[in-house]
Amino acid sequence: MKKALKKKKFKGTRYVAKVLSKYFKKKYPNYTSALSKARELTDQFKSSGQKFTVKNVEFAVRKHRVKTIPSPEEPETTEKAPYLFYSLQKSHYFFELPNFPTYINDTTKDITFVSDIFNEGIFEIQGGQRPSYNKVFSAFVNFINKKITDRKQGYQFQVITLPPVFNKETNRWEARIVSTDSKGQQDDFGYEPGAGTPTDEKPIKAPKTTPTTTAAPAPKSEELVKLETELKLSKEKSRQQANELFLKGLYTKKEYKDEIDRINNL
Repeated sequence: MKKALKKKKFKGTRYVAKVLSKYFKKKYPNYTSALSKARELTDQFKSSGQKFTVKNVEFAVRKHRVKTIPSPEEPETTEKAPYLFYSLQKSHYFFELPNFPTYINDTTKDITFVSDIFNEGIFEIQGGQRPSYNKVFSAFVNFINKKITDRKQGYQFQVITLPPVFNKETNRWEARIVSTDSKGQQDDFGYEPGAGTPTDEKPIKAPKTTPTTTAAPAPKSEELVKLETELKLSKEKSRQQANELFLKGLYTKKEYKDEIDRINNL
């Protein structure tokens, strides 16, 4: 029996309007208010051949500073975007999120990280600090683990950090962490903060009884085994990257040793 072919979705005005109402709430508080600008950007993207992505929409909407040569009477005011740690500039599989606290810690404190994949109640993370994986990213990982039924499906869910953008409203540089599909298109996959957060309720204890035999340890769940396997693969990949950087002379012996120790302690 032939499987029904999925109809390819074409992005346009509706997609752009949703992005505008989601990421520029102050200017476009709802879908309707964003429609006019969405139609304008849709025509612009079609004529220029640009892809319909969140990154391109943000770039088209935000005002960009033009660097000019300052006059003797007027000092230089143009700021250069702070450096985003190189590992965050690459796309990662969702099961590599346990490494993100270290990457954020290795990023300058001049960048504030924001994301819709953070755990419930977490709205921003300061660069130069090491956040707790369990408090910030675990819910999203748990949510995706419940969606996949085959190990290979895990490679369809990826995460990347967009370049820092200066937010005039908060007067700071912000880098947004987003989830994407295997083609780099942003997709939240239906995740909402709190969707994958483990319950904090304590289980009801059964009455104490005198055991007649020693109970065998409970087997690990399929999700836990799957995550442990992916984490092992992630650590091995990180070791290979460290080796390559050391061989290229980008790491000193001490930096290489420290990186390997960090990976082993994850």
